[in-house]
Amino acid sequence: MHHDFLRWFGAAGEAVAVLEAGLLRFPGNADLHDRLRADLLSRRGALGLEAEYERRALAPEAVPAWSGFAGYAALVAAETHRRAHDFEAARGSYARARAHYERFAEAGPEPRRLADHYVAVALAGLARLDFEAGDDAGAVQHLLASFERDPDAAPTLDGLNATAVETARLVLARLRARVQDEEAELLGAALEALGPERLRRPAYDQPMQGERASGATRPGRDRPPRRSGPGNAPASAGTPPDAPR
Repeated sequence: MHHDFLRWFGAAGEAVAVLEAGLLRFPGNADLHDRLRADLLSRRGALGLEAEYERRALAPEAVPAWSGFAGYAALVAAETHRRAHDFEAARGSYARARAHYERFAEAGPEPRRLADHYVAVALAGLARLDFEAGDDAGAVQHLLASFERDPDAAPTLDGLNATAVETARLVLARLRARVQDEEAELLGAALEALGPERLRRPAYDQPMQGERASGATRPGRDRPPRRSGPGNAPASAGTPPDAPR
């Protein structure tokens, strides 16, 4: 890509100009947004990334795709805050991601489908924060809301390699250990309702033949779906198509 060659040769200003021209012409192109997010995150951090995407998404001339990508930028920011153990900032970013996606959902059926997926991912992220803070009740409520919004998002890896199913299993184990039977029954039923396909352990987390006795695994094999932007088809990994305009 012309942008990448310019950056490689150290022509940062020209690279930014090329990227902006591309986004003006193709505002829903996921590859262009990958580059914009990386540039903003490296230069301005998580807060700057979110602020810039929000500014663009709320501009009068913005097409609906900008709201979807602003939601995704907020998810990236939330996970960046989680890595830095700034959990309150992460909660704020998750809330803003949901707000952006709700606006994106108003653009039509396909944006609604994508928004449902990423809102479910955000809710699962909040559940993980609740679990780590010892708030089992909050975790249960966020997990139930995530499963209801889009059950197909339950096995999707977030940017920290966690899934809603994995978080639910952790919460359920602690609920049972604490003899919190009512909430354990509620969450257990919700997990069971997801069905075996969504609950199946991914191949990378299963012992290979000959490894079962030792419990060894082979990480990195056939990982479950990972999100890669609001243009990504939620149920599959791979190169995301352009987001709806």
